[in-house]
Amino acid sequence: MRHDDSGAPRSGDRTAAPRRGSVGLGALAAVLVVAAGLSLAVGARALSPAEVWHGLFAAPDADQRLTEIRLIMRTVRVPRTVLAVVAGLALGVGGALIQGYTRNPIADTGLVGVNAGA
Repeated sequence: MRHDDSGAPRSGDRTAAPRRGSVGLGALAAVLVVAAGLSLAVGARALSPAEVWHGLFAAPDADQRLTEIRLIMRTVRVPRTVLAVVAGLALGVGGALIQGYTRNPIADTGLVGVNAGA
């Protein structure tokens, strides 16, 4: 960021805020990918990252062990992870809508009476 002689930022330098937002968004996306990977690996039977990869992308074959891993991944863990991401997105959008509607950046559901209806 460029500064004038007094040490204050110049008014024409507007590149720092969008760059900081992009870095933050990228970091949050990376955290989401790591959390989704952990969600796919953790369960009643822990799977290694290689087993998760094979369960998602490997072609069906005669190996019984890989067939069981594919079944676990596609019927239990992938739907669980997708549902968790969609629910988190819905909660985030709902909170942003309430804050936008009330024009209050710290608004919550109690402010508009949602808690009373629950």
